Amino acid sequence: MLLSVAAGIFSTRVIGAEGSGEVAVFQFYVQIFIMLFCFSFHTAVTYFISSGKIATEKMTGLGLLILLYSTLFLALILGSDFFFFKAIPHYISGKSHLVVCIYLLFSFFLSNVISFTQPFLYSIKEFKTINQLYIITSFINTIGLLIVFGLHMSKIHVFSLEEFLLISILTQLINSILWVFFFLKHYKVPKLLNLNIGPEIKGVLSFILIGHLSTFINFFNLQLDIWFVDHYCGKTELGYYSKAANIAQMLWLISNPIVVILTPYLIEKSEGKTELFGFYSRLNATFIFFAGLILFAISPWFFPAFFGTDFTLSVLPFKILMPGVVIMSLNKVFSIYVYSESKITYNLLATIVGLIFTLSLDLLLIPNYGIKGAALASSCSYIAVTLVTFCSLLIVFKIKFENYFILNRSDIKKLTQSYRNNEKSDIQ
Repeated sequence: MLLSVAAGIFSTRVIGAEGSGEVAVFQFYVQIFIMLFCFSFHTAVTYFISSGKIATEKMTGLGLLILLYSTLFLALILGSDFFFFKAIPHYISGKSHLVVCIYLLFSFFLSNVISFTQPFLYSIKEFKTINQLYIITSFINTIGLLIVFGLHMSKIHVFSLEEFLLISILTQLINSILWVFFFLKHYKVPKLLNLNIGPEIKGVLSFILIGHLSTFINFFNLQLDIWFVDHYCGKTELGYYSKAANIAQMLWLISNPIVVILTPYLIEKSEGKTELFGFYSRLNATFIFFAGLILFAISPWFFPAFFGTDFTLSVLPFKILMPGVVIMSLNKVFSIYVYSESKITYNLLATIVGLIFTLSLDLLLIPNYGIKGAALASSCSYIAVTLVTFCSLLIVFKIKFENYFILNRSDIKKLTQSYRNNEKSDIQ
């Protein structure tokens, strides 16, 4: 989290509020391409490998086929557009040049490489390797941006937005190589021409399609405000808003490792599943509440001090977003319980409700209240999604209505004992 904040500070100081808005729009469309062409395959990997329902070799082969064909398809679209129409880059950013197409294609491919390899490592519980990779790649990103920041501020070289995009691709490439290297230490790449995935493909696709629809809708719950703010308020206001949203959503960096570690255990576990879920839900919520309170308190000082005085305009949207982001953090653990039961239709229902809130409130609030309205719309949507998922847990999955939000005395005792056992193990 600290390295991500540092990287965000350096990048914002180089490209400014308007450039941050441009980059937010580019990333928005990269994610749209990923949603359209990759079918959220990565969401199925952990479930099928942890449960042992499909051979690892076949899941690996299917993932590689999706990765290769989707990249080729996007390359054909962007290539034909660049040579004949020049419409896509101009529509996205008002520019019609090669760098935009290069960024969209390579960012799409490299983002997919990382999202493809991660769940395979999670499935075999290589958490130490994963944590090391996160730290190493975050360090690379931060050091790279620090060098760019130093060169830019000292006027040795003033970086354009196009150069910044190319540097972003380079850091993504280095990160992807690291993830692939460690992936290949545990998995063999199958011969795709000889791979027979016919018998299993139906089960995978039925699981993926529901999950993909849920992921696709949830993407718009999280990102649609970017398009509305860009349309109604412009790139500079979008830069202020995207920075507020990015810093607020860094709280999810606390939830994400808890979720990915918990997922394979919930899938495998039959007895004691609810107790395990309850403990990690309380652990997640407690960390999130305290971190959220600290960020909320320091935000009036933090934004202008690190991003520039003009980013004082990010403070109020950030404060409005915080309640929704904190509550949505709880949903990350709630939805994993639903996922582990292979009843992801209820996650889909929650995201549909969220999308209804997002669309209606964005259209109602953003034209009149700008980025403050966008923040309020997103916060309400996040809360609605979490409430629907939690009600599903109570009504459909029959879990008890009890404390899932604050660590209790028994939890603290368990954590303390675990820490002492680890210390003894290290000494031995």
